[in-house]
Amino acid sequence: MAAPKSYIYKAGDVIDHTATTDITGGAPTQIGDSGLVGLPQLDIDTGYSDSMTIGGIIAVEAAAAVGNVGDNVWFDSNGSPYGGTASSGAATTVASSGDFWLGTLAVAKGATDSYAYVFLNRANPAMPAWQNRIHQITAVNLTLDVEDSGKVIHNATDEVVITLPVTATGQSVEFIIQCDAADTTVATSINPNGDDKIQGMNIAGTNDKDLINTKATQNRGDYVILQGGHADGYCIVEKRGVWATETP
Repeated sequence: MAAPKSYIYKAGDVIDHTATTDITGGAPTQIGDSGLVGLPQLDIDTGYSDSMTIGGIIAVEAAAAVGNVGDNVWFDSNGSPYGGTASSGAATTVASSGDFWLGTLAVAKGATDSYAYVFLNRANPAMPAWQNRIHQITAVNLTLDVEDSGKVIHNATDEVVITLPVTATGQSVEFIIQCDAADTTVATSINPNGDDKIQGMNIAGTNDKDLINTKATQNRGDYVILQGGHADGYCIVEKRGVWATETP
């Protein structure tokens, strides 16, 4: 018998669920539009009801992606598990690859670990999952425009510079920029226009000076939310980690 796609590692909450399509036992499954993911232990045929685990810790076949305890985990329906069947579905810590959110890592994951151990449906308040957002990865310098407003821009490459569009008073835009690299390995710089500054949350800001997530203090999952539409530039409305204004 083949190893299951996923299985209960530590028991949690269970609910009954009536299948609207055939469900394979051990396959992480979205429960309607509830935002919850359930794990059936047995196959459930269309129209029939059976129990689905919606809490506790589950073990899910995982792609070759790393993660710290508390990192968000998604399920990629055609992802390739490390050492498993290609394109058969896998958990991943890469948001842009996932089809739906599973929960957060209960155990740190290495690239060659076959399974991810996930707190099913449990959010980490310090590490937003940014559900219902578009996730975009960049490994090169990137210039944003108004069509990037609302996206989450992910970076895991050192010395990447993300350039913001010129602010226009009254034009409300929001950019989320997150670092997904291993701790203390990557510096990310956010570059405003020459007449703009990035300020807020004890950061005074200076015109034409970058906001930097410095490599020496960077942690995986550091992020900043910037809101435009202000007369003198961008306002920091939320952040995680150490961010500082570029020095002359």
